[in-house]
Amino acid sequence: MKLIARILIALLSAYIVTKSARYLDFDITGILLDKGEIVESLWYRIMFFLHVVFGSIALLVGPWQFIKRLRSKLMRFHRFLGKIYVVSCLIGGFAGFCISFFATGGPIGKLGFAIAGILWFVLTYIAYRRVIAGNILSHEKWMIFSFAMTFAAVTLRVWLGVLIGVFGLSYINAYMTVAWLSWMHNLFVALLIINRINSKVLKTHTS
Repeated sequence: MKLIARILIALLSAYIVTKSARYLDFDITGILLDKGEIVESLWYRIMFFLHVVFGSIALLVGPWQFIKRLRSKLMRFHRFLGKIYVVSCLIGGFAGFCISFFATGGPIGKLGFAIAGILWFVLTYIAYRRVIAGNILSHEKWMIFSFAMTFAAVTLRVWLGVLIGVFGLSYINAYMTVAWLSWMHNLFVALLIINRINSKVLKTHTS
């Protein structure tokens, strides 16, 4: 089941990256069509571009960091990918926060995406500081939280389709909802995973 889940996560991440590639030529397309005059601003286009590029890199790199065999046999490669992942998340999170003030979904949507950008940046930075301090177990736990925020790019689109296609919400109401649901749902799942890790560690120490 773990293998299937990891493969599914990697495939979904890669799929979203391919869908996001259309923004790399700086054309005004997709969600940019609803942004109005702000898309003509150079700083906004740069921040949006940075968010897409480094968010895509984080999505592609992230799933491989949780494979224990890769970490144990290719530690140098794991650390190399880890550096790429951390830098990508920090830049992607900062850029995401900057463009959140012009996000779809009104004030509620903007606030949801702004908090997501902050959490993505902060959780990744904490995970990085933990490994620098040599606390590997804590690093692993915080990285789970970090990737939960990274993977919000995927769950946002999944929930958007569910809310519109199944529950019949309008696009604006659905987008306002996924601005929060996309990452809150992921953090909840991450918390369940971490609680399971804590239980295993506790059993090991008490046995």
